[in-house]
Amino acid sequence: MRAPAAAVSARDRNNVKPTPLAFPALLLLASPALAQPQPPAGVLDFTGDSTGIAALVAFGLACVLMLCERVLDLRRSKPMLLAAAVIWLLAAFAYEVHGDTQTAGALVRSALLNLTELLLFVLVMMTYVNAMEERGLFAVLRGKLVAQSASLRNAYWTTGACAFALAPLIGDLPTSMLMTGTVLAIGNEDRRFVSLACINVVVAANAGGVCSPFGDLTTLVAWQRGAVELYALLALCLPSLVAWLIPAAIMSAMLPAGFATVSRERPTLERGALVIATLFGLTIAMAAVARELLDLPPVIGMMGGLALLAMWGYALKRREQRARFAGDVDLAATALDLDRVLREEARARRAPFDVNTELQRADWDTLLYCYGAVLSVGGLGALGYGALGSQLIYDGRFEPATANALFGVAAGAVDNLLGMLFALQMSPDLNADQWLFLTLALGIGGSLLSFGSAAGIVAMRRARELYRISDHLKWSWAIALGYAASLGLYALLRGGTSA
Repeated sequence: MRAPAAAVSARDRNNVKPTPLAFPALLLLASPALAQPQPPAGVLDFTGDSTGIAALVAFGLACVLMLCERVLDLRRSKPMLLAAAVIWLLAAFAYEVHGDTQTAGALVRSALLNLTELLLFVLVMMTYVNAMEERGLFAVLRGKLVAQSASLRNAYWTTGACAFALAPLIGDLPTSMLMTGTVLAIGNEDRRFVSLACINVVVAANAGGVCSPFGDLTTLVAWQRGAVELYALLALCLPSLVAWLIPAAIMSAMLPAGFATVSRERPTLERGALVIATLFGLTIAMAAVARELLDLPPVIGMMGGLALLAMWGYALKRREQRARFAGDVDLAATALDLDRVLREEARARRAPFDVNTELQRADWDTLLYCYGAVLSVGGLGALGYGALGSQLIYDGRFEPATANALFGVAAGAVDNLLGMLFALQMSPDLNADQWLFLTLALGIGGSLLSFGSAAGIVAMRRARELYRISDHLKWSWAIALGYAASLGLYALLRGGTSA
């Protein structure tokens, strides 16, 4: 078992090795950190200073704009990026006034190193998901789900179960996007069904994502920083399942009667789809081995997996180019198999597979939001708010389990990723079970409101007027029951108050 997050953070500050960078934009982002000294152990307290208060206000305004994202049609990355810049400028000014010209710069460079690992990891995940989508894997899965959904009730449970099962593998954000598209295809503008099914998908995706470091940014950053172990997250599977099933069962009583819309489209897999899925599984395994067995940053395994995808993409592209020039259509078979000929003609017309195209299609709004969130929280920590938060929440005021549960609710009201970043910045003295409890609370706490997690945000964007904040808010009480039951079950399994 690795040291708790506090010890790991201290070790990282004193012995950080630069991560290999593959993309020019990220190289420009992190290059100042490669030749600079690591930050000192001490951080000054500016929480009562006007500069520290101004930084907190800037962060608060950014959070308010985030919460108004749907109303203002303003992506949450924009205010968070601005807040990160303002907070670090204020932090640098505060240290400068006190005669310290080194600490603020060293702290931000250390934060950039951790950020680079996170961004590269998530970028590779997104590239693989985009590649599998381009090769038709998700379209085939969606088609099978639509074809097998005889009734709206059956579709409701099927999409929820798939969201819970897929989120640990491909992440809650792609899962939410895929399952929300399936719900829209099945529901055919039935607002009551779509809103209930979207809530169900969001809760299921967040719950399933807790069980794996690859399922949610919340668990990913905790795993990368050493707060939780890969195998230990398996202990969260049963409590997270309860967190989904309870609200799902309650909401199912309000499902409209009727049959699902059946589409006549039968999508097919493109060349190399199964190979890409296999390479994705190998990439996840490489990241786990790098982190758990070799004590390397997991991004090393992910970047190796990206190289494998690029090599296979090169071979696939050459094959498709040759097929296009050779005319990969057997016209003599037209009378025997017209559908097959039409599919081959469509394949010949489509652009060959290109891994660079899938890189460009990454969700850069999410990546930029991660940048702003990590640096904003790091900047507040540099001003002393990390230590202050630890004192207010964890230092004797509450039992660890109570503090974790309350923190999960509070973080879920804004964004669960921000909650985990603050928890790691505070570095409370928690044992391994308590860190798992906090990870569970933050992961499923993001479902309490529709904007509390990436899964909810992407579902609202996809479903538009059929799934709104008010729809989710009507069922927050049922989600809260699942939240409480899930945390209670984990505490019971782990020995009561020891959790």
